[in-house]
Amino acid sequence: MEVIVSRDGVVERIEKEGWELRVREDNVKDYVKPEYLEDLVDILENGGCRYLEFSLPDGNEGYFVVCAIRRKDGIHLCFWDAGELNKLKDEVESLRRYTQNLIDSMEEGILILDTSFRISYLNRFLKNMGIRGEGTVFDVFPELKGKEEIFAEVLDGEHVEPVDFLHNGRFLRLKLFPFIEGKKITGVVALVEDRTDAVEKEKEVKTQKIIYLIASLFLSSLDIKEAMRKLGEEIKREFNPEFFRIFTMRDEEWEEVFGYGKGEGECVEIEIKNKKMVRFEFPSYLKNTVLSFLGTLKVGLERNLLYEDQIRYINFLSSLLEISRHLEYITSLTHAMESLAQEIMKLIKVDNITIFRKDGENLIPVYAAGEGSEEIMKLRLRVGEGFTGWVASSGIPDFTNDALNDPRALYVPGTKVREESLLSAPIKVEERTVGVITLSRAKKNAFTQEDLKMVTIIASMLGSIMERLRLFADIEERFRKIEFLYHLSESYFRYDMKEFLEETARGLKEFGPYVVTILYLAPGGEFEFVAYEGFTEEDKRRYKKMIISLKDPFLKEILKGVMEGKIFEAPDVKKDEKLVKYLKKETVSFYIFPIFSESRFWGIMTLGYNHYHRLTDEEKNFFTSVANFLSNAMARWELRKEEREGREQLEGILRILKHMERARSEKSIYKCVAKEARKMLKALRVFIFIKRGKKYRIVEGDGKEIEKFIGREIKEGEALTGIAIKEKRFVFSEEGLEDERVKKLEEVKEHGRTIAAYPIWMGNEVIGAITVSVKEPKAIKKTTEIVLKNLSVELSAGLERFEREKTLKLIEKILKLKGKKNMRERIKEVVEKELKDVSDELGKRILDKIKDFIEFRIHMAESESPLERAFTKAVVEDIPTGIILVDNKEKVVKVNKFAAQILGYTAKEIRGKKLTKVLGVDESSPFRDVLQKGKSVKRAELMAKRKDGKEIPIGFSASPVRDIKGEIVGGLLIFRDLTEIKEMEQHLRRQDRLAALGEMSAGMAHEIKNPLAAIKAGVQFIGKNFPDGSKEKEWVYLIVKEINRIDRIVKDMISYARRPPLRRTWCDIRIPIKHALGIAREAAMDKKLIIEEEYIGDIPKVYVDEDQMTEVLTNLLLNAIDAVKEKGRVKISARMVDNNLEITVEDTGEGIPPENLDKIFNPFFTTKKGGTGLGLSITHRIVQEHGGKIKVESEVGKGTKVTLIIPGGFEHAKDTHS
Repeated sequence: MEVIVSRDGVVERIEKEGWELRVREDNVKDYVKPEYLEDLVDILENGGCRYLEFSLPDGNEGYFVVCAIRRKDGIHLCFWDAGELNKLKDEVESLRRYTQNLIDSMEEGILILDTSFRISYLNRFLKNMGIRGEGTVFDVFPELKGKEEIFAEVLDGEHVEPVDFLHNGRFLRLKLFPFIEGKKITGVVALVEDRTDAVEKEKEVKTQKIIYLIASLFLSSLDIKEAMRKLGEEIKREFNPEFFRIFTMRDEEWEEVFGYGKGEGECVEIEIKNKKMVRFEFPSYLKNTVLSFLGTLKVGLERNLLYEDQIRYINFLSSLLEISRHLEYITSLTHAMESLAQEIMKLIKVDNITIFRKDGENLIPVYAAGEGSEEIMKLRLRVGEGFTGWVASSGIPDFTNDALNDPRALYVPGTKVREESLLSAPIKVEERTVGVITLSRAKKNAFTQEDLKMVTIIASMLGSIMERLRLFADIEERFRKIEFLYHLSESYFRYDMKEFLEETARGLKEFGPYVVTILYLAPGGEFEFVAYEGFTEEDKRRYKKMIISLKDPFLKEILKGVMEGKIFEAPDVKKDEKLVKYLKKETVSFYIFPIFSESRFWGIMTLGYNHYHRLTDEEKNFFTSVANFLSNAMARWELRKEEREGREQLEGILRILKHMERARSEKSIYKCVAKEARKMLKALRVFIFIKRGKKYRIVEGDGKEIEKFIGREIKEGEALTGIAIKEKRFVFSEEGLEDERVKKLEEVKEHGRTIAAYPIWMGNEVIGAITVSVKEPKAIKKTTEIVLKNLSVELSAGLERFEREKTLKLIEKILKLKGKKNMRERIKEVVEKELKDVSDELGKRILDKIKDFIEFRIHMAESESPLERAFTKAVVEDIPTGIILVDNKEKVVKVNKFAAQILGYTAKEIRGKKLTKVLGVDESSPFRDVLQKGKSVKRAELMAKRKDGKEIPIGFSASPVRDIKGEIVGGLLIFRDLTEIKEMEQHLRRQDRLAALGEMSAGMAHEIKNPLAAIKAGVQFIGKNFPDGSKEKEWVYLIVKEINRIDRIVKDMISYARRPPLRRTWCDIRIPIKHALGIAREAAMDKKLIIEEEYIGDIPKVYVDEDQMTEVLTNLLLNAIDAVKEKGRVKISARMVDNNLEITVEDTGEGIPPENLDKIFNPFFTTKKGGTGLGLSITHRIVQEHGGKIKVESEVGKGTKVTLIIPGGFEHAKDTHS
């Protein structure tokens, strides 16, 4: 009930019915119980609330809460039935939470004092006045000192009058009430009223009413709009301003829910959690009034908003539960992102939602919805840049409602204004950030903590989906890669090199957004672009013109590590300005993988990304495997090329041998060798230099404009060829005409950039050199020296053969000269006729050999018998050919020392014996026809038997000896030992077989090695899926172990098939011997063997490949140790014998059975368990490449002796290799 009464309590008007009171007749004082009359009078005079007991007009009694408010029209008394308040006890409890805010929002001060009058609480009003709650009330208000008794009376429960006082220029009124807890007074409550302005006091009272109204409105859970309407009506009724408007936010726009009148004044907005909720427009004089109830209103709005958030969050969880039920059926990441993005857009008002994938240091958009999606999908952000990059870097979800002033923010294209809100949450897989979800809004204060919480949950769910899909994708990707590697191993032999590399580049392009190039390193140190993928035609034309050379210092520095087998990595190309000019302008990240094998660096494979990308370890392993396959393929093609060249070279040697057999002139020998040399070495020109006096002349050659060079001469030590002659070794230059040593040939413009020369020997003397010119740079191969050496040997053999035949022919013709007259002149005519087409050097050699014979022939023609004249002392003693003179009864009359040496006799033992018995042949020998029929035998062969019983092949010519009358008086047999020639022929045939065997071995090795790598990679990949300690893991380990064993065998096969070229240096032979002994002694520790070394006499330095010689000696020592039982002996010794170096390895082992001696150097022949049978084959091959021999002597049960014979070349000379 509400009535308006006078100051004396007379009823003036009834606002709300309740009691049956009569206006201007009844007085409320008449109905109050006497003990409460004083309280009623107090509130009528001073205002306030009291708990009073009344006797009602109808005779009933009851308790009421009475509130008195002074207004212009009188004192308003409001009555609340205490019984009804008790019924609202539960509501009072809920209102208790707002009590603090209500007290703080009141426009009067409240102090709570303890019994010592110390301040235990003061509200905001007092704090705003600058009052602090420290000490007693008398410390805060010094003006109250001396009035302590008033406060003591309150503690005694007595009523006291308000205390007025002046504090800091303001007039304050202090009203004191006991603070009761239970039934005990525990302190004092002081109300501090600012009485400076009475009008303001009235406003405060009205404000309190508004506050009570606000509390009641939100307790009833009214809609915000409806509550604001009621609030507006109450303000109009209480204050009646000329205008007043209230707005609420709807879809980011203000919507008016109450308003009237017009005018200009103040505007106040209420934000809850950075979200605008309510707006007030009112006259300026109401500002303090409005501000006074804003706190209470804000609390009510927060309660209402919390309720709405809870409902929204429950709906969000329900939606996520529904989505999670279908997770196992989601097979597309795009589908998952669309579903979750739509759910976010239902719950949160956004302009755009974008999902980024983290790729190394890049953030790549993979899904976008809303405004500006097309532009956003083109973005390439970096981790750490912008707000999204910051979240990706820190892994912390966050939002900003003022992107303009947030230094972390990066504005997303598509927004309409700059002042925007951003929210980002990381997508994580096993605590690793793999992406980011970003929401944007083109308005400030668009997001809340609840929004962030929901988006974080969705990001977590998306991370789980991505992890599951990634596992499936990773497995599929790995199988694709294994399939690709297997395809490479299966298909490379079907294509030529360029087609295979192009196919590989196309296949690689399917595994990522990059461009691929494969470059082959040409012999000149320049890279050739062989395969491109991902390039435009314009790019291809540009790169074809570009010269990528190791002579470029910058590229040489970059590729230094690559050529050592390391990967070159440039994740951020822009940091290296020099590198940019070699790449496409769009390239951001760049990588180089080496293509190399144990024997050679073949080229490089490059990857270029148009975005920032750092390769993972798995990606590096895959690309490295591809590069390894390419190196194997290139090695295989190179091997085929070398095998083809080897066959061509062997065929060329065989053609030379055939030509030598029928060569009738010295010039034809030179021409044949020059022609075959040019074919075998793919040379531009070949020159044959032969000694003439003190100079060396080009006597023959083959190639372009060769006639310009014929007849040119050089001195020993002059130019590159002269150096080869002087130093008696292989010399080459890869610097072309820039090399001072080839200036003699500079007149020809198209001369080759690679020059090589090898000396030609006859006996122990260098008579010339073979020089080749190759157009391409860096064209010297590991076989070049071997080919030139073989050509030199064959040329020397051909010249020696030609020399012998010419010598024999001259002797034969001189012997056939009859009569005594003019013998000297006739011999001179014969010599000039026979030697007219022979070079000066060769003619001189022939004449030197037969000059004594000629003089003796002239002397015999003038003085002695025909039989004695037929035999020339010079021929017998000086020519390195066997000569036997027999009479017409086949008895030996004369024999020279070489014949005796070949047959193993002394000259005395042969004289007088029958020729057939001396040669160990039957009576039907061809000599019978020579003596009986006078027929000559030319270039025949037979097997003769030495004195020791050993059969040897000999080549012979036989002719009858006649007297002056022409009658046969005997026969002349000229022969030579063909053992070395037969051995050479056998060696060539063996080399042919070994070449074929090597080709087959290398082919088999590569055919095994390539699929073996794919099998090993597949097995190791499968092994990762098994736990450690399982049987499956043990099987995988066993398979890999066996694969490694096969791989070692394959490497031995490749090592045998493809030996590295000799790198000769002047070497003290003791160094490789000691290196080999160090390895051998370690292997012999368990057997307790005695290992000895011995050096006999002075041993000069030798021109050999130190590393390969160490390998030879190590093989021989290890074989000796294997053959010896415990406490045996192994000895290695070195000495000089006949200008050759002999190294002997002896052991006291089991020995080698006789039937195996001829097989021990054959590839794959072994008697050792687990051996490959290639060790001695490689040893034999290395020794032969040095021009040496290897001999084996063995006796079963006693031991084995192996002797290496390394030929001359022991001078201390300076190495002149380029």
